[in-house]
Amino acid sequence: MNGILNLYKEEGMSSFLAVKLCRGIFQTKKAGHAGTLDPLATGVLPILIGNACGAASHFLADTKAYRATFVVGFSTDTEDVTGTRTAENAVRPTLAEFQTAAKSFLGKTLQTPPMYSAIKKDGRPLYELARRGEEVERASREIEVSNISVEQGEAADEFVLTATVSGGTYIRTLISDVAGRLGALATMKTLCRVRHGDFDLTDAVTLEQLREKLARGEDLSELLLPVERAFAPLCEIRLSAFYARLMKHGAQIYVKRARVGRELPLGEKVRVTDENGVFFALAEKREFEDGEAFKALKLFL
Repeated sequence: MNGILNLYKEEGMSSFLAVKLCRGIFQTKKAGHAGTLDPLATGVLPILIGNACGAASHFLADTKAYRATFVVGFSTDTEDVTGTRTAENAVRPTLAEFQTAAKSFLGKTLQTPPMYSAIKKDGRPLYELARRGEEVERASREIEVSNISVEQGEAADEFVLTATVSGGTYIRTLISDVAGRLGALATMKTLCRVRHGDFDLTDAVTLEQLREKLARGEDLSELLLPVERAFAPLCEIRLSAFYARLMKHGAQIYVKRARVGRELPLGEKVRVTDENGVFFALAEKREFEDGEAFKALKLFL
């Protein structure tokens, strides 16, 4: 069984546990997820089944959309309400001030990852060091915010941030940084990932729904989306039976011979289909000694 499940992860569950439960439900040894969601967070968590696990690295760069609530007046060591309070202040920006500050983060900017994150330092996750009370220097990383807005929450000191961001962006850190522009402290209260690449919250299924279908003896494979869905935004090149067979056996496919992808720039990643339109590989256009060619990065056979 191969494919991608658009799972709705519930609050309080780790991404690891979500994968473990799906592995049992689908009775497969090979499963993974595409982009960690903290236990506090809910929303879209693509679960990769079978050969779809080979698409995991592609998901890391996907654009993601979130909706988060945050409270003003204090900060914590985790930058969310699950952590220990580290500071408080009386600065209370208005909604208009938050909206203006948030808009200043549009475009590309640098973000310093939080200590409570899965990023590794000398082979060890930062969160392990943080739990021991250690703090180490972290290199800032470039992120991109393509859309961001702030609304009033249910309480006077509560606000709602909606943002569409590049992969690797920490929303709790973004919230803290937006508040910091105004001299305020803010802590994330809830987080929901509403979109991950081509996967949307409106189409996600819950673990309870999976269990119900399993109990009724329904075919769960019908819930799995084809692995090609992960590469939907990429250009397609279609190869004849001859060249498709060559690529499947590890050969690079020269543009001038196969007469495909001539207009695409070097470094462009493409999804490759056979003469019948059946997807079988992720490839990249590269320069070789004999000219430009497409080389398979991952085969999905």
